Amino acid sequence: MELSETTRSMNGAIDRYAETGLLIIRLCSPKVEHHHGGKPCEGKSRGKVPLESAWQKLAGRPMDEPRLKTLARHKGNFGLPIPPRMVALDADSSEDFKRLG
Repeated sequence: MELSETTRSMNGAIDRYAETGLLIIRLCSPKVEHHHGGKPCEGKSRGKVPLESAWQKLAGRPMDEPRLKTLARHKGNFGLPIPPRMVALDADSSEDFKRLG
């Protein structure tokens, strides 16, 4: 998918995720104190809670320009709902990535 200039402003992160062909969803912020359902988001879940309702049902849907523009303005983390029969490996550092190889 060809991305607009608005979307490219995120240091290439959205570009790289969009190139996978997977839908990108918004996750909460790891840095700003906030609440979900009236409860504080803290500890290991901060920055990992999906902000999209029924996010599990979004897996396999394509990205579109309106969603990319929303993501470009988003201040929290991003996530990829992984479709059935697909596996994702997560590497948080270049050293982790090398160990996966």
